[in-house]
Amino acid sequence: MSFSESESQNRFLKDGRYRFDPNKDRINFGGEGTIYRAYDQNVNRYVALKMLPSNFASDPKRVERFKREIKTHQLFESHIHVVDFFDQSEEGGRPFFVMRLLEGGSLRDKLSGEPLSIQQAFVIFQQIASAVMAMHHKNYVHLDLKPANILFDVQEKAYLSDFGLALDLNGNLVPSGGTPEYQSP
Repeated sequence: MSFSESESQNRFLKDGRYRFDPNKDRINFGGEGTIYRAYDQNVNRYVALKMLPSNFASDPKRVERFKREIKTHQLFESHIHVVDFFDQSEEGGRPFFVMRLLEGGSLRDKLSGEPLSIQQAFVIFQQIASAVMAMHHKNYVHLDLKPANILFDVQEKAYLSDFGLALDLNGNLVPSGGTPEYQSP
């Protein structure tokens, strides 16, 4: 089955398991992937599905980078403050992966509203710092730590997301890209 982001109808991936409308269910679009709110028909719940954009599917470097993101996310998904990773596959030459849908917004969303209390900021910092430390213990750095990549569940628990630029300090990735205002000098 081919996949087209321009058509307005439900799409089914992985033998019908994941259902979403690419025009109505898009949550976010970034430099490395599009994230959709999809329905997992096997377990009857909504999930977040991140897919490599179709215009990158013919670029071997982009495909490899996306697959590296999948592997890095899987490496840390067992941490209590990393977004849960559920599944991965490929459709029409485009890799995708499925993770927990967090419906509490991002830190970017929270910072655009009322200021955080000192207590709220401290709790968020502790939670995300523990995920970052887990990465450092395995010789990885995130390299894209910014408010948009810190997500919340409805109970306000913080989770680290987006491992597309993560650097394996053992030399397995030379990063490029990122958000300029959040990059170190």
